[in-house]
Amino acid sequence: MCSTPVRAEPVQRATMSAFLTVISPLRTTISSRDMWVVQLAWDSDWEATQDPFPLTNPPTYGNVQQAACRPATFFNYVFNNIYVPILGTNSSAGMCGHGFSAGSAALAYSMAYYKPAPNTQWWWDNVEMLAGPAVSDMNQGCEKPVAEPIAVCPPGQWGCPAGNNSWQGGPTFVPTAAGWVGKWTNDNTCANPSLNQTSLASDQRWLQQSIVDDGTNNPVFTYPHTAMAGWLCRTLGNQQQQSCITNYHWNTCPNESSQQGQIFFQNFTQSNSPASFNLYPVDNCNGPEGVLAGTVAALQGVTGLQGVEYDMAGGGPHNQSPQCVHPH
Repeated sequence: MCSTPVRAEPVQRATMSAFLTVISPLRTTISSRDMWVVQLAWDSDWEATQDPFPLTNPPTYGNVQQAACRPATFFNYVFNNIYVPILGTNSSAGMCGHGFSAGSAALAYSMAYYKPAPNTQWWWDNVEMLAGPAVSDMNQGCEKPVAEPIAVCPPGQWGCPAGNNSWQGGPTFVPTAAGWVGKWTNDNTCANPSLNQTSLASDQRWLQQSIVDDGTNNPVFTYPHTAMAGWLCRTLGNQQQQSCITNYHWNTCPNESSQQGQIFFQNFTQSNSPASFNLYPVDNCNGPEGVLAGTVAALQGVTGLQGVEYDMAGGGPHNQSPQCVHPH
């Protein structure tokens, strides 16, 4: 693990012991469902190993996979210092995480690369990943020529709703996201519109620090004691009428988050399924990542906010069983 300056918001106490890391309007909703809430804030981008990077020759490059030890260290601290005492008084209390966009990437990195030591308890009983993980494959997000379109939730994919209508999109980072990834990796060739082809060296660096790295860093995609749900925007409620290819706007055009999320979620099959696994398409999103304000057809049209709440704490039109419980 690594150490890093972070700021934890005050823990909100509810009447029943349970635990959640959360970063969204769910904070209020989940608190009302008798859970303790810990919210994490960063003084600088957790994805950057240095800020600013030193001017060196050859350049000093960043590595987001290594930087992910920062949130993983925090999760480990919360587990040992906040959650374990709660579990001692309530054996069914779960430690559960909610992450949005890059926050879902922090959860995914912690599970794929920063698993606790052998013979110790796994941190997560339940994770809810919204609009991501956003950097599942940074090479496909950055490379030129651009990567091929990806089908999200294609027929037969494990975890996708029955009768689901899949959709396609590119995994290439839109300009804003490309700028962030370029900053974190200290490589401004990421999805650079002035380039026709990125270098093999850059392509390899991006791949090897991705969540679904090709195996050289041995990611783990088996979580038998963790319930997992993904929430990905399929349509925008506010999509602009003009072409998003020639008149792209970050808030009224789709971005790459659903396709990047698909790259991560497609690693789960019946043979290595999490304890519970559902991947929900969300329609009428408020912006390309606004899943909480969208609607979930597979859950009888509830909002994304309600769907996440029901998945974690139970209830809703399907009378869902709560997934934020221990043990699975």
